[in-house]
Amino acid sequence: MSFNYTPPPAEVIRNGETASYALYAFLAFVPNVKLGALIGGIGSGIIAWKVASYAGGDLGGLSQLTNPPIHAVMGALIGAFISFVSKSVLKFFRRIPEPQSVDDEDEMTETKL
Repeated sequence: MSFNYTPPPAEVIRNGETASYALYAFLAFVPNVKLGALIGGIGSGIIAWKVASYAGGDLGGLSQLTNPPIHAVMGALIGAFISFVSKSVLKFFRRIPEPQSVDDEDEMTETKL
């Protein structure tokens, strides 16, 4: 019995990587950690499934079964981390008070008098 494997073409792998980077960049705008993990996991799994479907040989089908779950778990972790960082940055910038101008303070003192 021989096991042969032909990897997917380089342009398919490159397109899958680009789609993954675009997915992770999109997740920077999702400040919900659970939703980020869900979108990251499902999106990475689908991308891995599509890329692995171009593999050939006897082990091509096996890679199509094993790669997507692994990539889905890693995508969920990365998506949750990116969404957590996005949420933390938004909380930090919401806590910074806006500086009041001198004119606003003068108007406030005049109305009190």
